[in-house]
Amino acid sequence: MSLNYNKLILKWQKLGLEGLKEELMTDGSQEAQIILNILNMCSSILEKYPEQLPSQLVANFRDPKDNFILDFALEVAKADNITWLMPIAPFPPTEEACVATLHKHSNFVGSIVCLSNTEFISSSEDGTMRVWDLDTKQNTKILTEHTMPINWMHYTPGKKHLLSASDDYTVKIWNISDWTVWRTLKGHSDYVSKVSETNTDLIVSISRDQTVKVWNFNSGACLHTLEGHNSWVYCLAVAPDGSRAITASVNSTMIVWDLISGKNLRNIVDGGGDVTYIAGLILGGSNYSEKGHKEYPLYAQWLDDGRIISASKDIIIWNDSNYTIAKRLDGHPWKIHGFVLSHNKKYLISVANSIKIWDLETGKNIISLIGHNKEEIYSIAITPNEKYVLTGDKKGIIKIWDLESLFSKDRVTGHTSWAGSISISPDGNLVATGGYDETAVIWDVKTGKPRHHLKGHSGMGVNIIGFRSNGKELLTSSSGEMRIWNTENGELLKKVNYAINLFTIDNSLILEGEKQVFCTNMSYRPTLWDLEKGKVNSFELKFGFTFNICVSQDGHYLLACSYPTNLLDEGYVAKPEPNFSPVYLWDLKENKVIREFWFVKQKIEKADAQDTEEIKIYPTKVTFSSKEDKVIAGFSNGYLCIWKRDSGEIIKFFKASNDYFSNFFLTFDEKIATFGQNDNLIRIWSLEDYKISRTIPILGPKLNNATISEDRKIIAGVIEKNTIVLVDLKENKVISTLTLPKPINELKFSENRLFVATSDGLLYGFEIIQQ
Repeated sequence: MSLNYNKLILKWQKLGLEGLKEELMTDGSQEAQIILNILNMCSSILEKYPEQLPSQLVANFRDPKDNFILDFALEVAKADNITWLMPIAPFPPTEEACVATLHKHSNFVGSIVCLSNTEFISSSEDGTMRVWDLDTKQNTKILTEHTMPINWMHYTPGKKHLLSASDDYTVKIWNISDWTVWRTLKGHSDYVSKVSETNTDLIVSISRDQTVKVWNFNSGACLHTLEGHNSWVYCLAVAPDGSRAITASVNSTMIVWDLISGKNLRNIVDGGGDVTYIAGLILGGSNYSEKGHKEYPLYAQWLDDGRIISASKDIIIWNDSNYTIAKRLDGHPWKIHGFVLSHNKKYLISVANSIKIWDLETGKNIISLIGHNKEEIYSIAITPNEKYVLTGDKKGIIKIWDLESLFSKDRVTGHTSWAGSISISPDGNLVATGGYDETAVIWDVKTGKPRHHLKGHSGMGVNIIGFRSNGKELLTSSSGEMRIWNTENGELLKKVNYAINLFTIDNSLILEGEKQVFCTNMSYRPTLWDLEKGKVNSFELKFGFTFNICVSQDGHYLLACSYPTNLLDEGYVAKPEPNFSPVYLWDLKENKVIREFWFVKQKIEKADAQDTEEIKIYPTKVTFSSKEDKVIAGFSNGYLCIWKRDSGEIIKFFKASNDYFSNFFLTFDEKIATFGQNDNLIRIWSLEDYKISRTIPILGPKLNNATISEDRKIIAGVIEKNTIVLVDLKENKVISTLTLPKPINELKFSENRLFVATSDGLLYGFEIIQQ
């Protein structure tokens, strides 16, 4: 090893980041260049948080066969005597397949067409079409002949023209040699959604005027105006032989047309859903026919092998001989705007708010990635040589992807939306996350990669309830349904159904014996799920939204916060205090509430009570004292309240935060650590005299997603959306920080490890290394 660690560290300690960079440039070795590249990439972070140097070095170098980065990081940490977060596995690469990001359009990219392996054209809501050189990634020409947004383009390989459809009610035919308009087709009385061309010199266009028009390419004459839809016609697929076309409207009706005669051959689907438009938005469009998609399709292709493929939230493969469904692919939680086929039509790549690759033979989703930072993706194209896939999104950004890298087996794919719920197996080898993409993922801690993607839930997102049977089973919930999974093979073992949505994080607890789960939700009805019998009992309360719960060590009692009104029932007024709500004490053996703990508004100081009638005061966090003889709760107005558990008598309450009470924890030395929404310090309170015994400054306000270690000595939280902060309650100081690439949604400790779920759907794991 050519690197002189001592020399490098000396420069770092004396001259900081610039001194270390200068020494690395002087060294000139390959190892020095690798470290220098990492420092350049992380400069803005390290200038603000120099203590992150070891973490950022290890996190951003992905070749495990070279240990010099880890060795250097350990030497830096030792020399600086710091606590740091060492990634268990390198940071998951989320966009290593993206070779370029182009941002010239000012609104969403509605269509992309590859003219060759080196040239493509994009169209946008901004009213322009742009021609691009794929090799240089430069925009070579801007076309502005359309006077309104361009919705779609069509190009037949080998031909000398291209078609475009616009909100200006026209279809234009372009000479691609000089990009002049050869002909404009006029006749529609509303937006033209899509346009296509047959191999028989026919052009087919569809419109919001509820018609389909068939045009002669050579003369520009309209041969047929096909009527049969009673809402916006949005989807079009032309048969390979040019004789037929399928169209679909936003009320989910799908029709097959004879393009030569102009006759309606068949209604594949009679949707019948009522459709209204408000400010250009489509409302309605549900399919009541029990055939086809549940909602209207946005895109379709008619293949030359006897298949028709259409896409809504799901993808349907139809037989073109009798229009029956051969296969259905489910997995996107959002509308699919387009897809392309690759590898001799074996794989389909679809775009919604994520990018998914499907094996058409098995129907399985084999690869998923967010792709555009959760932005809705409106267009997709593939180069003729299948080297690149191009996607365009809502913000006008085009991304170019290397197809071979997209298919890489080493890709780490988690959720295609944010991950916000975490549970760790008893042995610490598995971590489960739930996401808003309607999936749960079981991760292997050693490799940092998913072991299973658990699919089947639908609704507002998946909540991870927890592991049971020594980690052999995982419990998840979403939209009134609980599922039990085998963690070894990822198979679904059992479903328990109920009608109330369960989508708030940390609203479920597995009770003693692992046979029952207590859940809270946004209604008045907390539920007790019997996993063995498959039964669910619900309990009606005066107040809803019981989002934070805590169970006693013996499993006898449970505490639950509540909210003054039921958010699902705006007409409800809680009595007698509509602006207040209590903490509930639940007897789990008797299955009933035995006590309510109320905030005592009469004792609020006058300065704090001026707006009492206008604001809502409710508990935000609740727990038992260490001996479980007291109930402790923080409230939305910054007060901390303590009651006797058995009598409900209030012992003490006091202002512990300047505003909204974010969180509090019982500490290792039998005190309470509190912080509010905008506090810039943590206050440590004595439970003997209820006075502040010490304070710990943090690096800024808005410490979120906080959790405490099992020994109650370290608090981990998030500042600035994506920076982890570790606070040592014994040393009374911040001991470590780490900035991640994406915002953080959830943190959870497991012994000396910290697991983090992020907005890009990934899980990060760290060892806490203390010198």
